[in-house]
Amino acid sequence: MTNGGDAAEQVVRLSLEGFEVAAKLSGAAAKNIAVLLVSVLKQEQKTKGKARLTNMIKSGKELKVFSIPNKDLKKFTEQAKRYGVLYCVLRDKNTKGDNVPIDIIARAEDASKIQRIVERFELGKVDKAAIVTESQKAVEKRDALEKDKPTKSKNEIITEEAVRKPIQKEGYSQSNPTVAKTDKNPPSRQNSEPVDMQTDKGTVSDRQRKPSVKAKLDRYKAQSKQQKEAERKEPEVSKPEVKNAPAQTVHQQPKPKSKNVKER
Repeated sequence: MTNGGDAAEQVVRLSLEGFEVAAKLSGAAAKNIAVLLVSVLKQEQKTKGKARLTNMIKSGKELKVFSIPNKDLKKFTEQAKRYGVLYCVLRDKNTKGDNVPIDIIARAEDASKIQRIVERFELGKVDKAAIVTESQKAVEKRDALEKDKPTKSKNEIITEEAVRKPIQKEGYSQSNPTVAKTDKNPPSRQNSEPVDMQTDKGTVSDRQRKPSVKAKLDRYKAQSKQQKEAERKEPEVSKPEVKNAPAQTVHQQPKPKSKNVKER
């Protein structure tokens, strides 16, 4: 199958029952109609629509494609039979809905009859009032949802922001000893610095603050200093030093050797 031409006119070559036929299509949907034509002609069962489409293509006459909504298809078929219009419906089985466009292929010479049917029975006419009403309903529904949505207070917003912030894990400085040594602000100095704590009622008083680490260290140094001074005032008992006497060398006399008396 080869397709040629623009969107307004297209020539489709099809193989029908062993010989090739060129069908000339015209209309706004002619460019996208070739796939539907092939799907209808490839049906295994010889349906009435397939036989009619085959005869229309074999006739060699120019064909034209029209589109109407699915909801108006029944009315169109009734009036097309009355006006003697030969047509074939190209429907996609997967698409469903009242407003889905249905393609109808017919002879170009019957275009005036089809146009008369569409205008007389207002097929495919869009009800603008219904569209405006649906838009107003959508806007009212959206406004109602926004009103029903509870508004958050300032304290709730602050609490949510605090929860979203990532919490720094404890012991991070211990995992990297190099960073802990080179840190300009050690934990002891950070704890000793005064912290401005504020609440909803105002600034926290000094009495409610906890004592700093520096104050604890100063207090501990003062206690240890007093203890050392008290130990100095107590009399110290000097113990006599025991001097070790120098070792003396003792000389021992050698034992006399025993003389063996020889008996004669």
